[in-house]
Amino acid sequence: MTCLVVIYHLHNSDGYYYIALYVDNLLFASASQREVDRVKAALHYKFSLKDLGEDKFILGNQIQRRPSEELFLPQKAYLLHVIPRFNVLGCKTASIPMEVVCQLQYFDTEIKPEFKRRYLQHIGTLLYAALATRPDLAFAVNYLDWFANRPNPSPLVSNLAYT
Repeated sequence: MTCLVVIYHLHNSDGYYYIALYVDNLLFASASQREVDRVKAALHYKFSLKDLGEDKFILGNQIQRRPSEELFLPQKAYLLHVIPRFNVLGCKTASIPMEVVCQLQYFDTEIKPEFKRRYLQHIGTLLYAALATRPDLAFAVNYLDWFANRPNPSPLVSNLAYT
């Protein structure tokens, strides 16, 4: 099964315009509300559309419009949705995503399937957060992903997989 996300864009003297198409949803983005209205009217003329108003979420991420009209994608809604699944609500926060001298090693013996499954779930969840709203997590999560085939049940990784 393939998931296709298509982004159409136009740049002219009036500015940049984007339409993101995902399954049966369209997301318009432009600095010009007039242009958004024009495109929506043209599409409505050709297709049966339902205008749901200004978007509040896209692909699990909240969309906030700041007073300056800038769009902001906070991670809070997504993380509040996934944190209870991994039972890490009371964990301490850190100022950086990973210790500077963190060195993991492959584990040579057989890993329990449940341990590996939970490890991969955590990695996938963190990768989505890194790609969507937290590029600062990307290196740390990718480093942990290197060990996905044979994760070492060290205290760090065990905490990740068994929480």
